[in-house]
Amino acid sequence: SKILFRGKYKNEKQPELLLKLTGKALIVDEFISNKKGKGETNLKDLFEQSHLLSKGKSKISIDLEHLGFKWITLREVSGKFILKDREILFNQFRVGLNNPIKGTGKLSVKNPESIRFETKLKANEIEAEDFLAMFGEHFKGGLTGKFKKLQLSAKSSGRKISENIRTLNGQLFFGLTNGKIDTKQLKLGLFDLFDLETSPKQKEKKETDEGPTDFKKISGDFVYVGGIAETENFIYETGYRKSAIVGKFDL
Repeated sequence: SKILFRGKYKNEKQPELLLKLTGKALIVDEFISNKKGKGETNLKDLFEQSHLLSKGKSKISIDLEHLGFKWITLREVSGKFILKDREILFNQFRVGLNNPIKGTGKLSVKNPESIRFETKLKANEIEAEDFLAMFGEHFKGGLTGKFKKLQLSAKSSGRKISENIRTLNGQLFFGLTNGKIDTKQLKLGLFDLFDLETSPKQKEKKETDEGPTDFKKISGDFVYVGGIAETENFIYETGYRKSAIVGKFDL
């Protein structure tokens, strides 16, 4: 990490931290990694062991060229984080310089049984590759084109971050124009990202790799719950045909 810290700290019964982070890169894993090297970091233990996180409050503003955490890779990031009552709230969150992705969210460890996470993202007029780059290398080469509009909301819960990834549920609305799509690459990225297992029936199927195909427009909204994505107005349009799809997709 290459960052500049500026702020002040009050070490009282209820400690308080005001902090501003600026610079080239912040890799969060370097600060909260499991020093024993056994398994992933337990955020609940991290909050319990820190007097500031469990009893205090913090306000942190960031303005960074690069922010990384696990498989998330963000470029040109700014926003504010508020840590209080075993919750992390983030708002005014922006990723990218031109037509930035805007977001809000919350991470809570109040519940002794699980970590709860929720977020909302929206963007207009952004390149598909720029959006998918947020997820590291998972979807590289899977999609090009421009999102005229993109809205995403998601929630999850679990004892560990890996469980939160697997239990993500949410809604997605998008309108995408003039690009290429490689459905096999997107599917592989999705399975890898969410650590999903292929069913025996799917393993028996031999998929033909047709490579990327051109499209003129793709749009629709999806509800994703428990590995099932459902849509009622998915539109897929090429220079030769236009298709409308309604149904469920078992991922």
